[in-house]
Amino acid sequence: MLTRLAQQARLGEQDVIGLLRAYGRDVAGALQIWDPDIPGEPRQPSNSLERLFKLMVLSAAAGNLDMHAKNLSLLHPTDGSMTLSPAYDVVPQAHLPNDGEVGLAIGGEYRHAAITMAHLMAEGHAWGLSGAADLAEETLVLVRQLAGTETPHPRAYARLAKEITGFADNLLAGRAIGAGGRQP
Repeated sequence: MLTRLAQQARLGEQDVIGLLRAYGRDVAGALQIWDPDIPGEPRQPSNSLERLFKLMVLSAAAGNLDMHAKNLSLLHPTDGSMTLSPAYDVVPQAHLPNDGEVGLAIGGEYRHAAITMAHLMAEGHAWGLSGAADLAEETLVLVRQLAGTETPHPRAYARLAKEITGFADNLLAGRAIGAGGRQP
């Protein structure tokens, strides 16, 4: 894909500034599209979909309402493979004044407070993940454990760890994330 975009713009593949000028901010999104049947296109490694699903579960449990396509990236190593980049811009926001909606629907639901384990499972199954239930549970247990052991920055929202633990507990119990919570 990068080769094709660079050729169309009559630029070198390493000319990042030129590619941004030619394609704008959408170059990041354009580089995330691939067709494995076209020679020279990157290959998707088997674990990227599972990692993306875990990131979605983490974002829901942490109250990160800003998970959207421009906060996801792919890495393209020189061997022609492709993998999901490490997570970035994962910021709890459910406690802030906002519309209470996630950037990308989860199982058809945008309202963060209404998301349930059933929504997570529906999303995972729509992606073709047969092990979605196990991945979600494993991720939520880890989120809950980390929220209980990590110390937020002194200037962070005082109830952050408690709310993340509550979100994870609600999901694990089959309740809506915001059940009994103070979400918009």
